[in-house]
Amino acid sequence: MDNMPIPSPGYWAVIPALIRYDDQICANAKLLYAEISCLVNRDGFCWADNGYFARLYRVSERSIRAWLEQLEGAGYIRTQEKRGQRNAVQWRRIYAAVNPLTGAPEPDFSLEENFQTGSRNDVSLEENFRSLEENFQTYNNRITSKNKESPRQTPRTLPQVLPERFEAFWKFYRAIPGEGGLPRNEKRAEAVKAWDKLQPDDKLVDRIGRALQKQMKTADWKKGIGIPMAATYLNQHRWEDAEDLPDAPEEPPADEGRINVRWI
Repeated sequence: MDNMPIPSPGYWAVIPALIRYDDQICANAKLLYAEISCLVNRDGFCWADNGYFARLYRVSERSIRAWLEQLEGAGYIRTQEKRGQRNAVQWRRIYAAVNPLTGAPEPDFSLEENFQTGSRNDVSLEENFRSLEENFQTYNNRITSKNKESPRQTPRTLPQVLPERFEAFWKFYRAIPGEGGLPRNEKRAEAVKAWDKLQPDDKLVDRIGRALQKQMKTADWKKGIGIPMAATYLNQHRWEDAEDLPDAPEEPPADEGRINVRWI
């Protein structure tokens, strides 16, 4: 099985904005959704098993299961399985629950198939139709609710933790040039979010300040190479990269506009 060739379907893969900006879904799960939607667009459903995706992305099947659980838990996909003896899965179909272009819920084709099977087993047509309608409405309510909430979420531009020291940090960090001396496209709202998530105290801010002094004197940073965005610097604790660098000399405050000698 591991040596089986992996098909490479030549189809566009689309990730709807609803999924793309869902911070509860990891990036790899979003990429997996794109692959699923590609196969759905070709065959009407995704037939690939976890082993297929594991070989495609060179990860474990456990990782694939975790990503699928995230997508299904958020209502972005639906799965249908047929199990045989000893509860072994004989086949599985994955359906997209979100239209890649409109973000609207897709019809639940898996329930339509259950509807046909149920009618052969003398299950009432009215009951099957009601189940299909209720399922569609559930997904519609969930996705409509998310679409309504998203535009109302205004990014915060003022931190709740040590706001004055953040302002000094932000002023200094924005002044660091990018590669070729060009300004970097820093995003204040993301930096504020990372700062409040970090919950720094004065001691940590001082440590960050000393680290930046060291890093600014390295050859790469002087050329603007490899300098992360401010939010990335905070989220990934990049000040720890400077622990093995030589100490930088203390720099006195240039004017009264600085908060204190610590400069951030």
